[in-house]
Amino acid sequence: MFGGLGGLGDIAKLMSMAKDLKGNMKAIQEEVGNREFTGSSGSGAVQVVISGKMEVKKIFIKQEALKDGEVLQDLVAAAVNSALTEAKNALKAKLEEMTGGLGLDLPGMF
Repeated sequence: MFGGLGGLGDIAKLMSMAKDLKGNMKAIQEEVGNREFTGSSGSGAVQVVISGKMEVKKIFIKQEALKDGEVLQDLVAAAVNSALTEAKNALKAKLEEMTGGLGLDLPGMF
């Protein structure tokens, strides 16, 4: 059923890792939360800085990007999404580092 004694050992190891993950999750979120991530679009015409807590901190817009409102809207959205992706990737990398690259998919995390 569990693949012999080795299977039970693997389950115990996974249970231990889950406990460690839960215990360290707050520290990981705080570490990543204190970092800033930058996304840009339009060859740097728009840059957005967000915190690891997924809060927009700053938006930089070059003068040439102000000429077309519709294009500017798209550039801001693209820059925000780029920054969010950077932050999510950093959190995911930290989790993979902590879990030894087991490839655990934690619903709602990304």
